[in-house]
Amino acid sequence: MFNIKKIISGGQTGADMAALDFGLRNGISIGGWCPKGRINETGTIPQMYPLIECISKQYSVRTEKNVIGSDATLIFTNSANIDNGTKLCIDFCQLHLKEFFVFDIFDFSASQIDSVKNWLQYENIVILNIAGNRESTLPGVYYKTLSFLQKIFEFQKPFFQ
Repeated sequence: MFNIKKIISGGQTGADMAALDFGLRNGISIGGWCPKGRINETGTIPQMYPLIECISKQYSVRTEKNVIGSDATLIFTNSANIDNGTKLCIDFCQLHLKEFFVFDIFDFSASQIDSVKNWLQYENIVILNIAGNRESTLPGVYYKTLSFLQKIFEFQKPFFQ
């Protein structure tokens, strides 16, 4: 099994918030960097998420800090709809020689879930950055990300009750 101790993200709607909510719900340490003012596309990131504010409001700054501050990045997207922020995250992973796995959240199977589990174990990831589309560019990514994380971590308790 893999050894993830912390999930980090930038606090944007969609995949980022799903990762933070999943960690909170399941007792996994969470954190990461967010833009100055704790902004995201719907307003302000609530204080319940222990994110560190960057000195800049630019999303790219926090994206790069989260890539650098993690062992690897798991990116939730749709291969037909990779937005600019998600593409930038991939670029930062490549620039900083950080491992990453791009996962098509709308086309996953048991074999794909096993591929991600094997990747997490093989790379011996302790701090995992989770990124991906914001909800406005890929509606449904929040709930799909939660569902996928439930399957990856194999928690017995369903996220939604």
